Amino acid sequence: MQHAASPDLVSWSPFRTVRFAGHDGAEGWETAGEIYTFGAQEHPLNSTWLLALFPYLPLDATQKALIKGTLRPSPGNLHHKATLGSISVACSLDGVHWSQPAPLLSCQAQFHPTHRDWRMGALPVHNGVQIVHGETYVWVHEDISGMSRPGCSHSPACHTTVRRYKLLDDTPLRACMR
Repeated sequence: MQHAASPDLVSWSPFRTVRFAGHDGAEGWETAGEIYTFGAQEHPLNSTWLLALFPYLPLDATQKALIKGTLRPSPGNLHHKATLGSISVACSLDGVHWSQPAPLLSCQAQFHPTHRDWRMGALPVHNGVQIVHGETYVWVHEDISGMSRPGCSHSPACHTTVRRYKLLDDTPLRACMR
């Protein structure tokens, strides 16, 4: 992932590679896990920080081999069926250096052999972490057509929904600012 900034939406800084705490080694973030989309917003608890909400799937060796194409899905290999990922949060002061991902909500991921990638069954809504009347909420798209269930893109039984979750406390949001 890359970052660019603009004071006026006309002139832009050069792209810079995004870094996550604990994932700056030789292998890099790309081999540690899968992030499908990434959106940053002003941190609702401290406006000097950025808060990102994103789907994150840590990958094991078998899942990486499926992506690279060195392993084909088969009935004996259940890693391609479904696995557990999360809607996670990370914080940054500069938009380039981010805290380690902290999971907020669990969600299923499904491997798509045609695209050779993992698709999450839920995606965060942009600016999806909000504090309303002192309560912290997260908004999430769920049951996304063609994402969580392959072949579901034209079925009337598949309905994408936006769901609001109330966090029991704001500890993950505070912890990432350290």
